[in-house]
Amino acid sequence: MMSNDLQKVDDDLRNNFWPEDENAHEKIKCGITNGMRIKWYYADDREYAILCELTPREDAPWEGVVVVAPGREISSPDAEIDIDDAIVVVSSHPCEKCYPESSWVTLSRLIDDAGLVEVFDADSEAESGANESSNGGGA
Repeated sequence: MMSNDLQKVDDDLRNNFWPEDENAHEKIKCGITNGMRIKWYYADDREYAILCELTPREDAPWEGVVVVAPGREISSPDAEIDIDDAIVVVSSHPCEKCYPESSWVTLSRLIDDAGLVEVFDADSEAESGANESSNGGGA
């Protein structure tokens, strides 16, 4: 028997699920490639970060790894993949969510959430944060 989240991923892929909001893809602020780490946050996460005097990206509690859906093809290992061909394996979530609702989700389902603010490349954000620290920024 398949877990609920994997069943939903399978259903989304078979039915070519696409977000109701035709501009949902604009929440993605980076190219999506197989194996990349992404982070994201919701409106309530943004409010909390601002309250703690952090940028929402610094405090983004959600993280995952993007993988190409089984049976879908990409032109090369580092090629960008289509939103509807991407699955996100959730690897980090807010500490208050001891049991996250889903550990696997299609990228198209993830961006369908009206409360989602943005999805971004976790590694480029880490590099920019390291550069700010080494340049004396932020302190």
